[in-house]
Amino acid sequence: MEVTSGVVLFQVSTALFALTLGPFQFLRRTRDRVHRYLGRAWLGAASLTCLSNVAIVPAGFDWTQGLTLSALFCFTAGWIHARRRRWIAHAWWMIGAYVGTGASWLASLLSPGRVAQEVLANHFFVALILAIAAAAFAVGLFMILRRSVEHAASQADD
Repeated sequence: MEVTSGVVLFQVSTALFALTLGPFQFLRRTRDRVHRYLGRAWLGAASLTCLSNVAIVPAGFDWTQGLTLSALFCFTAGWIHARRRRWIAHAWWMIGAYVGTGASWLASLLSPGRVAQEVLANHFFVALILAIAAAAFAVGLFMILRRSVEHAASQADD
């Protein structure tokens, strides 16, 4: 299958949206209508990011598809826990999905021999946006981990 730069640019745009929306979704108030709608938007963008990764494979299945499948599994498990109102399990599965999406996205862009590298070499502006998205992902991951550690510490103090 011929991979076009359009597929790569589609993945970049959905990943940028998902990776920058993720920290806001995880750190704001939960269990309200805004959280549900933002969560659905995030889940859609993150799922499209992972599914577009499948289209950016030079020949056959590779290890980045394993990351993609694990992120999709986390999406499903997190959604099921939300539907069953198991909020703590839902939160942890969705954090895992966020990390999996970021790892899958970075791996698909940085792995040797991937089509994405050729596209990025010819599109400086896209590469710049990717650098910003990677920084947003790192900051979001730090903020999520920091909040998790603070929450665990407050639970231990009680």
